Amino acid sequence: MSFTITRRFEFDAAHRLFGYDGPCKFIHGHRYILDVSFTSEVLDDSGMVLDFSVIGRRVGGWIKENWDHAFIYNGDDLDACELGRCGKGYLMVGNPTVENMAMELVSVFAVLFGDVVKLSSIRLYETPDCWVDVIV
Repeated sequence: MSFTITRRFEFDAAHRLFGYDGPCKFIHGHRYILDVSFTSEVLDDSGMVLDFSVIGRRVGGWIKENWDHAFIYNGDDLDACELGRCGKGYLMVGNPTVENMAMELVSVFAVLFGDVVKLSSIRLYETPDCWVDVIV
C-alpha cells in the first residue's frame, strides 16, 4: 500500500518561445496551475505523508519568489530582459515551454525536499485545457 498526497498552487507569469514560428513567439501571460504529488509507503508519527503546510511553505515560497508575476525566458533570448526592463525575470535553459518548466520544477523540488519525501508527479497547466504530466 502507498499513499499519494497532492497540493495545488496557482500563479501568473509571462513568457515567449524564442525562435518559435507561431503566436507564442510574442510575450504573453498565463494563469498557471501546478499540482505537486508526493508518495510514501509509510506515514509519519502524525499519520501524514508530509504536512501540507510544509509543502505550502517550500513550494509556494519558491513559486512566489521565482515565478509568480515573473517573465520566464530562454537564456538564448538576449533581448528578453535587456537592461532589466522585464521587471522580475527567471532565466531558463531552453524555451519556457510547459514541459521544460515542469522539468525545472522536478530539479528544484529535489533540492527543496531531498530525502524527506518522494516526489511522485507534477502536473503543470498552462491553460485550462493544456498541461503536462511528469511522473518521477
